[in-house]
Amino acid sequence: MLRLTSSRQRPWLILLIALFCLMAAQGIGSSLFARIGYLLLAVLGLSLAWAWLGAVRVHLTRELHTPRVAVGERISELINISSTVPWSVIEFCDDAPVVHLSNGFVTTLTRLPVCREWYSIPIQRGYLGLGPSRLIVSDPFGLFQFERQFAPMHHVIVHPAFLPMAPLHIGRSLEWGRQQAGRQRSPQATTIMAVREYRTGDARNRIHWRTTAKRGIPMIKEQTHEPGAQIWIIYDATPLPPQTAMLHEQGIAIAATRAHQWLAAGHAVGLVAYGAQPTVLPPARGAAQRMLILDALAMLVCEGATPLARVIAQIDWHGQRQLTICVITHDCQPDWVAMFGYATPVQSERLAVLLTAQGDAPPAVIQALHHAQITTTVVEV
Repeated sequence: MLRLTSSRQRPWLILLIALFCLMAAQGIGSSLFARIGYLLLAVLGLSLAWAWLGAVRVHLTRELHTPRVAVGERISELINISSTVPWSVIEFCDDAPVVHLSNGFVTTLTRLPVCREWYSIPIQRGYLGLGPSRLIVSDPFGLFQFERQFAPMHHVIVHPAFLPMAPLHIGRSLEWGRQQAGRQRSPQATTIMAVREYRTGDARNRIHWRTTAKRGIPMIKEQTHEPGAQIWIIYDATPLPPQTAMLHEQGIAIAATRAHQWLAAGHAVGLVAYGAQPTVLPPARGAAQRMLILDALAMLVCEGATPLARVIAQIDWHGQRQLTICVITHDCQPDWVAMFGYATPVQSERLAVLLTAQGDAPPAVIQALHHAQITTTVVEV
């Protein structure tokens, strides 16, 4: 999109002077005034053509260095501006909904492109478009300005920020998992994470014989102890009134923080969130699962139509025993508590995080959670 801005008054002043000179030349018959008038009109025409061509032939690219960030972290980009029209004066402006650490800049283009580092900080989670961008191009005389708009060229996934929360101990399910691991295998149950070349001092019982036979050199199994806990995070993504919508942002930040802590501790973590689109991630371990959960929470649109009680009932708990199930909800009605206790496996460890507006005390649901022996944390926003 290209448009002529009307912020400059100098072209009109020069046009009036040129017309005055031409009228004076006609009145007194002076060729000097006629030449001055024609010269001023030529400068106006040249400036207009220069600015228009500069805006048409300018090129803008934005190279993204960080495709995923968290709220409050820095986004790094490289801005490249080039044009086939030399000596155009260009101002770069960014209209993305972020906090800019770099100010807009003005540069005069030559034949060589201009490259600048550009930094910004996102203020909300989601799928953020970097733009739109605007280039304001003017001629060397500064008489005319054309503004050209560019649509967002890249998108970045903004994860929710982690909160400074103390790690939450997983008790019964982890203890049961260790007991089961001890019964089925040895107490030192392990999982193979990777295979590498043999180093001096490695134990011979860790040789991976199949890979050794294929490569012809000794290969060693990289192992880690296998934790017994499997954790489900169930997030209530039903909509809220606009005045309490910040409860969702706080709840999603809590879910991201707990998932990060539990995955770092070696547990298998899954996520269920019925927002505008249902999200079900089975429990798994590792960095890949962490990225999947954070991406899902970043993209979660809290406009779900499925009540929390129905979400809990629709999960297939068949064959899953001794789980830790953490429900994060803003629902202060006690009806979902009964379903939480009835539909989930009997020997599961149940946790609840209740989000409330400041000063809003929900005694009925607190009493129901206490009666059901569900460990509850009340978070006031």
